[in-house]
Amino acid sequence: MTMSDFTIVIDTREKLPYEFEGYDTVIDKLDTGDYSIQGYEDVFAVERKSLPDLLKSITWDRDRFKEEIIRGDELLGFVVVIEDSVQNILEWNYKRKVHPNSVMGTIENWSSYHNVDFEWCGDRRGGEEETIEILERWHNAHKAMYP
Repeated sequence: MTMSDFTIVIDTREKLPYEFEGYDTVIDKLDTGDYSIQGYEDVFAVERKSLPDLLKSITWDRDRFKEEIIRGDELLGFVVVIEDSVQNILEWNYKRKVHPNSVMGTIENWSSYHNVDFEWCGDRRGGEEETIEILERWHNAHKAMYP
């Protein structure tokens, strides 16, 4: 028995996907993000980022990640789930040399000028729980419009 009336789509390129225990899942290629809801792939996506991945994405891989953020502008909803706390950024509790102001400034800028929300989730488990909540909330709010 599943816990929802929708199927979670996991991108084929996702290296460490969440388990989504109790939920139906399929693996398929997504143009944007790591997760979506079957039938909503062209309008909604969630991108998962560990803190090291986020830091790499806004420094070394900035152009590639910015392209994904821009692709998210074409969706009705796009969320980046960060598996860490904002406190660890502010206190510089990471090994990269990128300054916390640069990290927070980039996130604030992209949130202001693009159709993307960033959600800080504390850790991987929190990231999975938040992703499930986001997917459920989005599905429940839009299922009448996109049956």
